[in-house]
Amino acid sequence: MACWAAAAHWAIPRCNPAAPLAPGEGLGTLTVDGNLTLAQGSLLDFEFGAPSVDFSTPGSSDSVSINGDLAINGATLTLNDTGSFGRGLYRLFDYTGSLSGSNGGLQLASPDPSYGLQYLTGDKQINLINTGGTTLNFWNANGLASGTTQGGGDGTWTATNSVWTDASGSVTGPMIPSPGFAIFAGDAGTVKVSDVDGAVEADGQ
Repeated sequence: MACWAAAAHWAIPRCNPAAPLAPGEGLGTLTVDGNLTLAQGSLLDFEFGAPSVDFSTPGSSDSVSINGDLAINGATLTLNDTGSFGRGLYRLFDYTGSLSGSNGGLQLASPDPSYGLQYLTGDKQINLINTGGTTLNFWNANGLASGTTQGGGDGTWTATNSVWTDASGSVTGPMIPSPGFAIFAGDAGTVKVSDVDGAVEADGQ
């Protein structure tokens, strides 16, 4: 079964490794009406364009929107730069049902330390993060960040307050390195900045 699709809507429930799944000519979103299973050995061929103005909004890229469950049972994603692929967040999948996986789930065809996959099961999203070689700091004043959801919330940013975490939500602490790249996502809130413990700086946000 060929998995290439240029149409805006698709009703094929299972993608087998006969041909890459490519959402179409140029950048665009493929909508799947129903569940989607990516069988072991499935190939994904996505194009990536310019990033958005911040890491809270997806940049321009191919993506797949599933009106149902998503099962990734050993698929490989190839990243194709259209010429403006840069540091930012890019949406790969969103789904309305549940997410499951086996055989390694989703892997990058050419692993690079600047690229990481973000699984937000609370938001029902899978994203690609292009760090551009920069260490990213995610705002986590409410302490709710994890590998499946963003943090956010109200808090005070000082040189020593533990209000920052990494993309996986595994460690919360002060901004490291400082100045670093600040990302505000998750629950809305008020961020107060105080220099009571020293200068507060960021090299981008």
